[in-house]
Amino acid sequence: MKYTNEQLELKAHIEAEATKFTFEAVAAGATMIMTPSSDLDMWAEYGVYNIEQYTRASLEGEISDMEKELYGIKLRRDLSGLTIEQLQQELDSLYAYARREVEFAQELEQKRKAQVQARNNEFEAGANAMAQAFSKVL
Repeated sequence: MKYTNEQLELKAHIEAEATKFTFEAVAAGATMIMTPSSDLDMWAEYGVYNIEQYTRASLEGEISDMEKELYGIKLRRDLSGLTIEQLQQELDSLYAYARREVEFAQELEQKRKAQVQARNNEFEAGANAMAQAFSKVL
């Protein structure tokens, strides 16, 4: 199949992003890496023929995935009226919300651990007091 210059630029863009991501992931210690396909025929099936369309499709997909992860369902909403910049802002907002949720969960876990430790200390102190009392009786 003959491809347009825009499609060939798209293929090069996807491959360059994948290479960069792979190097970063390996450097971070990743043992499994998945990157998007650079198969132009596959992207054409989705109506993606250039870098802008690919960027939009990627952002919309990532937003949908993040919403599913955060809310447990994929929200049914039309993102087509948003610019790429607005889509990126929406995605950044979702990531910020996810970070806050993780921080909140970590704070709750730390409080729970502190409460468990305090209870354990009380039990241990009570057990020690009982042991001392029994040792005086015996």
